[in-house]
Amino acid sequence: MKKVFFLLVFVLYANHYVSGISFQICPFSGFEFGNISELVYENNVEVSELEWTQITPYIGITTKINIWNFLFDFTIKNAIPVALGRITDKDFSNAGSSYVSLYSEHNLITDKDYLFDLNIVYLFKINKLVAGLGISGFYSNLKMEAVDGYLQYPDDNTAWTGIENKDYLNGTSISYEQQKFAGGFYSIVQTNLQKFNLAFSFNIYPFIKVDCIDNHFFRSIQFLDNMTIGYCYRVNVIADWKISKNCILFFSVDYFYLEAFGTTSINPLGQINYGTRETKDSNNSATNESNFNFKAGFKLFL
Repeated sequence: MKKVFFLLVFVLYANHYVSGISFQICPFSGFEFGNISELVYENNVEVSELEWTQITPYIGITTKINIWNFLFDFTIKNAIPVALGRITDKDFSNAGSSYVSLYSEHNLITDKDYLFDLNIVYLFKINKLVAGLGISGFYSNLKMEAVDGYLQYPDDNTAWTGIENKDYLNGTSISYEQQKFAGGFYSIVQTNLQKFNLAFSFNIYPFIKVDCIDNHFFRSIQFLDNMTIGYCYRVNVIADWKISKNCILFFSVDYFYLEAFGTTSINPLGQINYGTRETKDSNNSATNESNFNFKAGFKLFL
C-alpha cells in the first residue's frame, strides 16, 4: 500500500505535460513473425504438440485522443490473408514416452487475424521526458489452416526419425481458430524533442482468457481449449521523425509473449451422435505464443 501511495503522490505532483485537446490518426502497415505452440496433456503427460510458424503482413489504424493529461489510444489491426508459414504436428501415442510416434508437416494459410487494442493513459512530465501510466486491454481473433504437406508413421513401438516414407496429403488437414481477451496495465516513457523522438512502452496483462478450436479433419477429432490461467506482455520501441507541422513518420518494433493454461475437451468431428456428446475434460492444455512486429506509418494531427 505504501508503494501505491507514493506512486499516486508522484503522479499528482509531477509536472503536467499536455494542455488542451489534440487528435491524431495513425495509419500503418507491417509484418508479423510469429510462433504458436499448442500442447495437449493427458494425466499430466504430453500427448500432442503443434507448432504454427507464420509470417503475416497487415494494415491498421490507430486513433489517439489527448484530453488534457489523459490519452485514449485505440488500435485496429487486420492481417492480409496469405500462405506464408509452416505447421508441424507431433503426437506421442505411447503415453509417458519421450519420442514422437506420428509426425506431419503442412503449409500454413492465415485466413484471418485481427486485433482491437485500447490504452487509457495519464501523461506527466519528468525533466525532459514524458511518461505515462494507465490501463490496457485487447481482443484478438485468429484462424489458420494446415494445407497439403505429408505425414510419417514410424513402425510400431519405434520413434520417429524423419527418414520414414512420406505419405503426401491434399487439402486442409487441420484448422485452428483462437480468440484472446486480455486486461492489464500500460506504461510509457518518451523523449520530448523538436524533430526526432524515441518512445518505450510496456504492457503487462495478468488477466487473460484464451479459447481455441482445433479441428483435425483426417482424424475426425475436435479439440476445444479453454484457458484462463497465465499472462502475456508486450514491449514496444517507437522512433518518430517530424516531417511537417501536422505529420510525423514513425517506425515501430514490438515483441509479444503469452503463456496460457487450461483444459481441453476432445469430441468426435463430423459424426452423428444421437446421445450425449462424448467429451473428455480431464485433459490439460497449454499455449505458448511469441511474435515480433515491424511496422511503419504516419501520425496525422487534425
